[in-house]
This record gives sequence, structure tokens and C-alpha cells, in this order.
Amino acid sequence: MEKELQQILSILNIEQIPKERNYWLIRTESGKFYFDFLENNYVSIGWDEFSDINIFKNTEEKKLKEHIASVYKDEKRPGYIYNQIRRFMFDIKKGDMILIPSENSSQIAFGLVQETFFIRDTISNTTNIKIPKCNFKKCIKVEWKSKIFKEKFDPYLKMLLFTHTTITDINDYKGYINRLLYSNYILDDMIHVTFNITTKDNINAVELLNFLNLISKESIDVFNQVTGSNFKKDTVDVKLNVQSPGPIEFIGYAIGGILVISIINAFLFGIKLDVELFKIVKFNIENEGLITYILKFIQENNANNQNISKLKNNFKISKGKLKIQQSEKLLYAPRPEKKKESNSIKDSDSTYEQISLDTTDNSN
Repeated sequence: MEKELQQILSILNIEQIPKERNYWLIRTESGKFYFDFLENNYVSIGWDEFSDINIFKNTEEKKLKEHIASVYKDEKRPGYIYNQIRRFMFDIKKGDMILIPSENSSQIAFGLVQETFFIRDTISNTTNIKIPKCNFKKCIKVEWKSKIFKEKFDPYLKMLLFTHTTITDINDYKGYINRLLYSNYILDDMIHVTFNITTKDNINAVELLNFLNLISKESIDVFNQVTGSNFKKDTVDVKLNVQSPGPIEFIGYAIGGILVISIINAFLFGIKLDVELFKIVKFNIENEGLITYILKFIQENNANNQNISKLKNNFKISKGKLKIQQSEKLLYAPRPEKKKESNSIKDSDSTYEQISLDTTDNSN
């Protein structure tokens, strides 16, 4: 079952988040180095006089704090400097998620650590002379995945913007971060599926209840009916943010109704499934496994099954009224190698490709 589930997660393009991933917010000197960090795929912190990792490994904490106090005489918190440097050197691991804010936190960038602490010999090599260059020695290499503007930021995450320490452990916010970045992901054997209501109008209670019923009940009923499966609806929990705009998050164990919601979500949003993987998977058609059910659903969908067509049409109506989008459609991708001026936005002195915010339905 575990192998089959892994294949299905790949087919559905469900993000698999490692249990050991930690989440960090790293400041950018009030946004000064934000674009340099993005341009050159790294983050860095100051206090260059204390950049030797062996000193932190071999020196007694009390003595090192005293040394820091003697070097930075105006700093009343030598312990703060000590802890921030140690965190940068030892706590941030490969695969961790890094968030950095721009000036006034007007936008936030998200990236994954590719290489942990190292000392660089030269300053950043940005080709844009208008971008302030960071000269700090201590670095971590980051692959930037996306960014989001503050007005589209999850309301629960806005509290992060009031944090002013250089490096902040933000694991308490990882659920909000994950659902912001991924419309479908699995963590600790739980699948999360998020739909974002983006209408700025007041949410009509009837329309909201219709949508909840459509996703958590009707979609599972239709899937069970056309595939002969028996997935349970009562295994799915819902987290609601009733603000407008705001997310609706469905959560459940991977082997259960939530998996059906992920499958239905893929079809309703017109996501291109990695059906080629089906050609690699060897299975007995008489064995009613998960992949067999998905294949049956695909076949029925291609055959214009009336129940599936009705479900898709109801979703199209609900999607239009609530202006529902996937999380990925709220984000912006880092600048590609070749700029596409017609599809780009210019923000300060750096350019980033804008992911389409098209809301037209692709489910038919």
C-alpha cells in the first residue's frame, strides 16, 4: 500500500513535505539586501568578526559572549548575537524553508536551503548595479521557489511581519506556510487540500455551505459511485477562515476520503496528471487498488459520465461565485533565465515572472 500511495502522490503532483523540515524567517537589513539575496540565491547575516565555526564549537559559551561584548561595546545583548550566529551556523539544515521579507515587508520570498553555513571569499556577484550588495561573510545557499505580495498573504501569517530578530524559528506557522505554497501536500501521513476564496465581497453563507458540501460530500459520493469504491466522508476535517478572501483547508489521513478530494481537485482544476506513470505501474485490474480506482475515474471522465459532468459543472458555478483559486496561483515565480516582458512585473530594481492569475475554468 505504501508503494502504491507513493505512486499516486506522484501522479497527482502532491507535494511531499519532509517531517524534519524546519521553517525560518531571516531579515534582510530592512529589505536592503532582499533583491541581492534573490538574485544570487543565498542569505547572509552580519557580525563578521565571529565567523569561525570552530570557535563556536570549541569555546565556552560564557567566554565567547564576553568576547562578543568586548567587540560590540554598544550592544547590550551579547547573548542575542551569540544565539543568532549559532542558529545560523548549526540549526538551519539542508531542505529547511527560508522566508525573507522585502522593504516594509511588501513581499515575502520562500526558498529551500541547498547548502548550509559556509564562508564566502567574495561579495555577491549580482549584475544589477542598482541592487545594494551584501558584504557579509556568513552565508547559506538557497533555491528561491516563489514569492507573494503582502496583500495576498495569509491573515494568520501577517503576525510574522512584526518579528524583528535577525533569525526567527517560525515552525509554529508551518501549517499556514504550507497551505499558502501548496494547494495539495502531505505531511505526517496527512493530506492537506486548500481552496482559496479570493472574492472581496461578503461571502454568502449558502454559497459557502454549497461549496463545502460539494467538496466534502458530493465529490466523494460521485467517486465511490463511478469507481465502486467505498471511501468514507467522515475521515475529512475542515479548517475555515471565514474572512473574505481566505483559505478553506481539508485535512485527512492519506488513505481515506481526503485522497478522493485530491483526485477530484486535480480534475476540477484541470491539473495535468502524470498519467504516463500509469504505464510504468504494474497491477492486476481485478485487484481493486487505489490506482485501479483512479483509472476507472479517468475512464468514466473521458466517457463523459453524467455524474462527473454534473459535479464539474456545479464546481464551475461555485468556483465562479466565490472566485476560488489554488494556492500556486497566488504566488509569483523567481525570474526565469529568459525574461518575458509581456508576462513580467517590475518590482523595484528586479524583475520576476508573474504566474498567470487566470481564473477561467479548464475542467471541461
